[in-house]
Amino acid sequence: MPVFGVIPATPSSSQQFTITVGAPNYQALSAAATLQGNSINVVLMGVPVFFVPAPPTSCSTTAPVGPLPAGIYTVVLSVVDPSSPPAPPTFIASSTLTVTGLMARISYQVLPSAPSSLEAVRLRTTFSGGEAVCYYDGLRSMSGNKITVTLICFSNLFGLPSMLFDVDLGRFPPGDYTMEVVSSDTKEILFSTAFSVTDPHAGSHFPFNYPAVDYTDHWWNAQESGWGISIMQHPSDRLFAVWFVYNQSGQPVWYTLQGSWITPAQFTGPVYRTMGPYFGGLFDPSQVGITQVGTGTLYFPDANSGRFSYTVEGVSGTKLITRLPF
Repeated sequence: MPVFGVIPATPSSSQQFTITVGAPNYQALSAAATLQGNSINVVLMGVPVFFVPAPPTSCSTTAPVGPLPAGIYTVVLSVVDPSSPPAPPTFIASSTLTVTGLMARISYQVLPSAPSSLEAVRLRTTFSGGEAVCYYDGLRSMSGNKITVTLICFSNLFGLPSMLFDVDLGRFPPGDYTMEVVSSDTKEILFSTAFSVTDPHAGSHFPFNYPAVDYTDHWWNAQESGWGISIMQHPSDRLFAVWFVYNQSGQPVWYTLQGSWITPAQFTGPVYRTMGPYFGGLFDPSQVGITQVGTGTLYFPDANSGRFSYTVEGVSGTKLITRLPF
């Protein structure tokens, strides 16, 4: 009984593939493949032999096929005996074949999968070394609750290996959103999905002790250039601030402020000084030292200005700060 296979087993739409046929009871084999709709008809021609085994050098053949558009096809194998009067091919076997598209090895994810309000949402595109590769062409748009990202895609002529890249979608208020990825050339929708942004403070009651603004930025006083405060605020509402200034000897020193929100606009906590080993040598954890040297409070009357009050190393004071423009 003839048997057949496909090499590669899952061809892509840009690939020619081969149908191999083995027929141990035939010799002088040849095969021809034709496409009719989504049916690939493979007709095997050969002379049957009535002894087993058949000559090992004359019991297999191949038929090239494609490239074909992406889709699901049925491979139908039949046989014709050329020594007999013309007759319809005799059905032998059939199988299903999937031809993948150029984009089959490109996948997309919205990260994080369940974002909260004020949390950065990103699109991750992963390329797994297939026949096509896509890059971000700088176009993003939003209409209502629908986000559209445009990618430029082309054949992977240079055999680029697996890679990935992220694109920022933004920070969104609580709600339901849809996101689609579109090809810049064909305008084809390559991917679409939906995600929801949750409110971690849903159900909270007065008094509120969490911020309504993201204060992440570099802050300074334009009249006192040379020192500043770098603030990193996490969507969990935790805040980490670094105050970089100079000591009495004019040497740079860094302090960190870590604490909690008292009101939506006021954050207070202990101030620490951290010491450690020289960055150019081997890291020695025994040289790391963290010492509380005072307390500090950040107050923000609006989204772009603030006041830093402190008592550090026995010195108290207040500094006005604004976001550093770039």
